[in-house]
Amino acid sequence: ASVAPSPGGAAGGDDGARSDWDQSRLDLWWDAFNVVNRRVSDVVAGLVNDGDIVWVHDYHLALLPRMLREARGEIQPEAAKHSAAPPSPDGGDEANVGRPSVKPVRMIFFIHVPFPTSQVFRELQHGEDLLDGMLQADVVGFHAFDHA
Repeated sequence: ASVAPSPGGAAGGDDGARSDWDQSRLDLWWDAFNVVNRRVSDVVAGLVNDGDIVWVHDYHLALLPRMLREARGEIQPEAAKHSAAPPSPDGGDEANVGRPSVKPVRMIFFIHVPFPTSQVFRELQHGEDLLDGMLQADVVGFHAFDHA
C-alpha cells in the first residue's frame, strides 16, 4: 500500500504517515465476522455458569471474549460504553442497579498463528476492535514465544 501523510500526524504512527489502503470492500467480511462471533457468544453465554473457564481458540473468534462478557452482563456493551454517563463517585453502577451480581467467567484466548505486528493493527480499520475483543480474556496465549 502506498503511504500518504496523516492528517493530524500521529494517527498513522511515529513517522506521521498512514496507509491509504481502501478497506471498504472488507465491510461484508467484517459484518459476517461479527455475526459469527455474536452467534457463538449467544450460545456459549447460555451454557456457562458463573466462574466457569472458557478457552477460546484462534483468531476466528477474536471478538468472542468481549461479546461473551457483554452477553453475560460482566461488562457494559461496547455501543453503550461511549454514550453512557460516567460512573458515580461512590463506585456504584446505575446500569446494574437491581440486577443480580454476576461472577465473571475466567477466559483464555489462545492464538495458533503468528501474531501480526502493531503496524498491521494500526492499518486495519477494525484493528482496535480486534485487540479489544481479545484483551477481554484473562489470559492471552501465543503459539510461540516469538509471536508474543
